Amino acid sequence: MSLRDFEDLALAVPGNARAKAIGAHYSAITIATIGADNSVPSDDQLTATARYVQNRTLTGVYVDVVPGTLVGVNVGSAATPVVLGIYANFRASEVVLAAQKALQDLLSSQRSTFGQRIPASKVYALLDNIPGVEYVSLPLLARADGQQTGAQDIICRDWEIPVAGQIYITADGGQ
Repeated sequence: MSLRDFEDLALAVPGNARAKAIGAHYSAITIATIGADNSVPSDDQLTATARYVQNRTLTGVYVDVVPGTLVGVNVGSAATPVVLGIYANFRASEVVLAAQKALQDLLSSQRSTFGQRIPASKVYALLDNIPGVEYVSLPLLARADGQQTGAQDIICRDWEIPVAGQIYITADGGQ
């Protein structure tokens, strides 16, 4: 069986929305699972998934099912928010709202997945493409569990899924 086969088996259990199988060899497999809308599965859900997958694997293969880890992604901070330069003919409040929505969508359960990488350049491009934005200053892009300085790519491990953390945006200019 391939790692993808283990993932497919885990996804066959009702309540699992995403699954990622991890294993250096095929005698011990760990499967990280997440429910709908990035909900953390209950102990009963994890047990049911482990039992379902274990009953369909070869003898001698040990299957461990664990909850996936949600990693908050902080964009800006209270002291150093993201600054969006707004053209004079746009309402600053509407552009800031559009930027917050775009970032939340980028980190939503429909768009994020296990082991995802979010390049800082993608965040710059996302914000810069919002109508009314003249320039973007991104002083902080960091994992919530990491050092809160600078803007660096967000890299998640195989069992981690990025989710929206704290988002601070302010406008410079506009109406």
